[in-house]
Amino acid sequence: MTILTRPAMKPLLSGLGVKIATSADDLALDPRAIRWLPLMSIAGALGITTETVPASVPYLSAQPVRIDEWGQRLGTEGFKIGINWVSGHGSTRHFTKRNIPLAAFAPLAALPGVRLISLQKGEAAADIGKVDFRDKIETVATDADPDADLFLDTAAVMTRLHLVVTCDTSVTHLAGALAGPVFAALPAIADWRWLLGRDDTP
Repeated sequence: MTILTRPAMKPLLSGLGVKIATSADDLALDPRAIRWLPLMSIAGALGITTETVPASVPYLSAQPVRIDEWGQRLGTEGFKIGINWVSGHGSTRHFTKRNIPLAAFAPLAALPGVRLISLQKGEAAADIGKVDFRDKIETVATDADPDADLFLDTAAVMTRLHLVVTCDTSVTHLAGALAGPVFAALPAIADWRWLLGRDDTP
């Protein structure tokens, strides 16, 4: 099996144990006939149900050198919670419904011994300066992944956190792939993949 992805994602996905292609030229190197399927259609093609979804985690991993680096930068003090409040597509109406007002994290900031580590990227990171508990939010990780699509630094940061609390965005899926504890705050009418009537997702 081969996964076709954007070039920037190849380093993160290379640990999956399958071939990673980043262009049609890569695919052309395989002499076999190409049969392709969108990733979200694989479950249907393989007859996978909610009861039989493979649940072997983690299936992604962070690079050890980056884990060590971020461990030193973050230190060992406190209960570290990574937070992300705006989806990467936060400018469109559909994705805006996924977003969380940063002010909603105030109760977490008030807990003794808690350190809030911002995982937020883009313009929304400026929201930190607008909340009363701005001094409780650490931005050391906001310079992770100069190319935001790579996720290599973010994955390493997550291995050094005790918890991630986020809106419905890539941060949620990355934390799950790393088998890290993550709470996703979902809108009342959420994406269908989260399902209904449960507090977890296969």
